Amino acid sequence: MINEREEPHNKLIETLNEYTVRVYNNFTAELQGFWTSIEHETDCHVFQTWSWQYHWYEIIGRSNEIRPVVVVVLNRDIPVALFPFSIRKLPGVRILEFMGGKQSDYNAPVLTSRWQDTQNNIEQIWKLVHQQLPRYDIMALVKMPACFRNTPNPFISFWAIKNEETSYAAALPENFEIFQARLRSKLKSDIKRQRRRLEEKGKLSFEIIEKPEMLEELIPVMITQKRRRYAMTGVPDTLDSIAVRRFYTDFTNNTSLSNKIHFAVLKLNDEVIATHWGCVYHDRFYYLMPTYSETYMVNSPGKILLEYLLQWAISQQLRVFDFTVGGEEYKKEWCNESMPLYQYVEVKRLPGYVYYWGLEFVDFARGKKQLWGILRKTYRKFKVLHGNKK
Repeated sequence: MINEREEPHNKLIETLNEYTVRVYNNFTAELQGFWTSIEHETDCHVFQTWSWQYHWYEIIGRSNEIRPVVVVVLNRDIPVALFPFSIRKLPGVRILEFMGGKQSDYNAPVLTSRWQDTQNNIEQIWKLVHQQLPRYDIMALVKMPACFRNTPNPFISFWAIKNEETSYAAALPENFEIFQARLRSKLKSDIKRQRRRLEEKGKLSFEIIEKPEMLEELIPVMITQKRRRYAMTGVPDTLDSIAVRRFYTDFTNNTSLSNKIHFAVLKLNDEVIATHWGCVYHDRFYYLMPTYSETYMVNSPGKILLEYLLQWAISQQLRVFDFTVGGEEYKKEWCNESMPLYQYVEVKRLPGYVYYWGLEFVDFARGKKQLWGILRKTYRKFKVLHGNKK
């Protein structure tokens, strides 16, 4: 729920020249006004919008006792930048990071065009922001894109950061025939063959689901399919959390967010054999949560649904189909663009070093098949014994 009054610990700090900084630890009506004003003038991704972040905090952040630390920079009382930070506590360590958790594929500040006028003062303004941050053991800013939708991220060159991951996207042409022409012949023939085999079994249909009662019925199907896939592959099941499941199901009452959500299914007769939960924001389609039925896995229903989604996005004159974070090989078959994602880590205290080296060990273990298998098995046992189902 939005706090209508200003909380005592929300601070106003006089700053450098004509700049002021406000820090919000709650989602207040005043913060909403600043945030929506900034996002309407900016080039941000859907993950940095008020509706996405507010929904995430109310469903996931609050239940996990995550504390918002949203920093707004104003120039002559006009907002020019917003940093959606938060404090997450683990046993013995306080982590300052971007809000949004694993559900946000890109993390970044939200900057208006007026921010360009501050470039000469970026170091001083960041110092001012940094001084007002609460106590933390480690600042871990991850999944930061080199660009917002179309604008370079100025903090990439300002912070001493390293390339962490890569995201992939497809620039969309004016029609699907042009798009198809750049795909490999084998990919096109495989999809055509599998589509034909499914059509021999019944009626194949692509449906975009918008009615709340249908969303309520079909999104749980998506969740079931995804969790079965997690179990088959041994990947940690993020959907075992009630809060995470609610993040994907409980958005229909949030009109601002529901207008951005795009949910589609592929049906064989009346059976849902593939689904996708994603977003459309400005000129970009975000491909976020694809699933398929293992019963029809040999028929590649996920690829067939993906082709339908690409056709739809092109028909809507969208410019980019964004596969977001992750270097899965299948993405390279469809994409003609890639973008590095960066991380910035600043360690303040000993618990932060312990946390940091733990993350480094996990990254090392990912490259060692046997060690990674042991860690995943240990993690699953720990979740069974001590797992937080909130």
